[in-house]
Amino acid sequence: MLVLATLRIYSQSKKTREEGGGRTMAEFRQAKHTIILVQYTRDPNSRTYLDFESVNGGMDGVVKMYEAKLKQLNPDLKNITYDIQDLYTYIDSLTDLSALVLDLETKTYLPCGKEWIKKKVFQVLKNQAG
Repeated sequence: MLVLATLRIYSQSKKTREEGGGRTMAEFRQAKHTIILVQYTRDPNSRTYLDFESVNGGMDGVVKMYEAKLKQLNPDLKNITYDIQDLYTYIDSLTDLSALVLDLETKTYLPCGKEWIKKKVFQVLKNQAG
């Protein structure tokens, strides 16, 4: 089992949208500002958004959402270990999760679904691991 992280705790529905709208990674290189839209449960009041200056920042935000959930579920543990599949399961468990990524060329936000987010989170974590 590949462990991607140890958390230290102190005190859309269309396929093309899910894959990032059919856009290539080269097209997303020009994208900057990222808004993460999340609905944690079926309750519409659980909807919120997170605002980031970059795609990588947005993906870090998704990881931090998961780590916050782990901390909430395991308040007495000082160390929690998880792997990428655990993170993917969390992403899939969310009622809705999507990203709006600013394309500087067109000055529009490109919608990206869970599958694109999972791929991008993996790339970001892989790059951080070295």
